[in-house]
Parts: sequence; C-alpha cells; structure tokens
Amino acid sequence: MKRRIINLWLRYWPFSGPIKSYFLYQKYISQVRYRGDGITIKNSISVARPNGMILGHNVKFEGRNKIDATAGILISDNVTIAKNVSINTINENGTYDPVIVGSNNIITTDIGPGTIIPNRDMIDSLLDYKGQMVFVVSTGRSGSKAIAQLISQHKDAQCYHDAYPHFYKYANDLLYNNTSDEVTAEKLKSFYSCVSYKYSDVIGLSDQKIAPIISILKSIFPDSKFIWVIRNAQDFVNSSYPRGWFANEEFDLERNDNEFLEKKANPSLFDAKHRTNGFLVGEYTQEQWNEITAFERNCWYWSYWNNLIEEQLLQFDDQDWMMVKLNELNEKSSEIQKFIGIAPKESSVDKVNKASYVKPTRKSWTGEMNSIYNKHCKKLMNRLFSVSESN
Repeated sequence: MKRRIINLWLRYWPFSGPIKSYFLYQKYISQVRYRGDGITIKNSISVARPNGMILGHNVKFEGRNKIDATAGILISDNVTIAKNVSINTINENGTYDPVIVGSNNIITTDIGPGTIIPNRDMIDSLLDYKGQMVFVVSTGRSGSKAIAQLISQHKDAQCYHDAYPHFYKYANDLLYNNTSDEVTAEKLKSFYSCVSYKYSDVIGLSDQKIAPIISILKSIFPDSKFIWVIRNAQDFVNSSYPRGWFANEEFDLERNDNEFLEKKANPSLFDAKHRTNGFLVGEYTQEQWNEITAFERNCWYWSYWNNLIEEQLLQFDDQDWMMVKLNELNEKSSEIQKFIGIAPKESSVDKVNKASYVKPTRKSWTGEMNSIYNKHCKKLMNRLFSVSESN
C-alpha cells in the first residue's frame, strides 16, 4: 500500500522539486546497474526495465519522459533528454532493437527502436582504450559472475557482468544469419565509442552472449584476451534445467507436460526471448525443436555453445585465451591474474548467484535422461574434462 501511494504521488503530483526528484531517482535510476555521476531528473518520468539502461555522466531528464529500456538503452556523457521525449526499444511487431545515444547530444524528438545517434564531441571511450580488454565467455550458469568478481577484486582491474543488454540483439541477429559480420562490427564500434570509462589497467566484460561475436570483438580489440570458463555438463544442466531454461514457453509453444522435472524458477521475459533457438541456428528442423524436451535442449545448448566458443578461440594465438574449469577457479586465481596482466594477489571466489531451491543430481536422472545427456554431452565432456563417463 505504501509503495502504491508513492507511485500515485509520483505520477500525479504536478510540481517538480528536489523531493520528487529524489523519489524518482530511487524508483528508476537506482535500478540502473551501470551509471555515471551527475544524473538528474527535473520532472516526472516513467521507465520500463530500468536495469536495461546504461547511463554516462551528467545525463539530464527534463521531465515527462516515457522510456522503455527493455532491449537496452545506452545514453552517453553530457546528454539532455528534453521534456516530453520518449525512447522506445520495442517494435510494433514485438521484436526488440536497442538504442544508442552518443555524448553531448540534446534530444528533442522521440527515439525509436534501433536508433543510433553518434557522439557530437568525442569522449574517452572504450573504443580508444589502451589498457587490457578482457572478455569472459561461457554458457551461463558456469561461474561467469564469480570470475568477474575475482578480477574486480584487484585494484587495477574492473570486470562487468551482464552489463550490456544490446549484445543480446546483436549476437542473436548474427547467430540466426539475420545480419553480417560487417554490420555487427559497425554496431559494436558505435556502442563502444559511446561508452566512457575511468582508467584502470584492465577492463573486462563477462557475458554469455559474447560467444557468437568473439571473432568480431577480437577484430575490434586486437590485443584483447579471452577467458573461457566452463562447467561440468551435468552440473550445468542440473542448474539450468530446473531454472526454466529452454522451456516450451520460451519459444511460444504449449507447455510440455512430459518434462522429467518441474521447473523451479521463471527466467525473465527478456532472457527467455533471447534463448538460443536450435531451429534458427540450423541444428534442428522446426518440428524436431518443438518436440524435444527442455532437458534435451539444455544438453544440446551446453555442447553447441562450448563448441561455438572453442571454434573461434582456436583461431587466436595461445597467449590470447585460456580455459578455466569452474571447479578450478580458486586454485587458478593467480594464473588468471597473470594472464590478464595484473600482479597476482591472494583472492578467493565465493559461490554467487546460487539457486534458492534443491537442484537435481545425476543420480536422480532416469535412464532416458542419461541417454539424452550422453547423446549431446558425453563426447565433449570426455575430451575437455579428460574423463570417461560410463553412463
């Protein structure tokens, strides 16, 4: 009731002022995970999915702004969004397309999905960064957040986890052959040219959606390094499957009542919308993809995604990438720090992003589950983990 009263007050109170600006900031801007200093709100605004925004320094909202940041909105330094201007990232057909607003712009007209407005004046952008760029790649549910925290423990390094919603669209378009490497590269360059930074020796990004664009990122940042963090396949599936990954609902299919286990969580609609589709990448027919269980899709994804990562990394020099198994993360912390060029210091990795429910184990799997797992994962597991699985 208290929150409802505050929301109604924020919506209908006709006057601006420091108190109202404070509550608007707390309601919307405080949810923006990556934001600069000097962000101000002069009057009422509304923001859908505020954690989809990335805000630079000295961004001003003049008021009565309606913003939908579902697909990702990057607003760079010294930008003013004039009164009554709306920013939208969802097309009329329901598809997503992120927005980029470069530095030192004054925006006086509405911005639609897919808009890219370049910088009016240059900033110290990541595109011109001279330090060490690091990208952490994985399937997700594999320690990518933990390794970002490990890197960020060092005073000379900062690694961001799931920071850029834009990459979901860019990666999926490339994965599904809806665009070219060249177009994707130009979009990524536009994006990075508008991201300012505080200097540190190492800047990293940890995000599972990097996998399809590894080679393009390497072409943009030739001196960049990649850390491939991989989790034992059965542990990954026991984490991702009950979490609701690859459920029929994520692909607009009727619920499958023949799943081996009930899902224990519901992923965000944004994550579900961008779940890798085996039909669209050419691995299945539409009918085959529709008929298999979410369990099988998770097993397939672990193998497909790690093969996608490996194929690209093998094109690089050995010193430009390393593979780290999740269970070895703590013991390899010094090796990771040396690899990215920072002085090793004693660090530890706590388990993060833990499930709030009891996860299944391999022992609880049925014979059919084991057969599906072996079909998709056994060969790659035997090679990468040097194990021979008997099941």
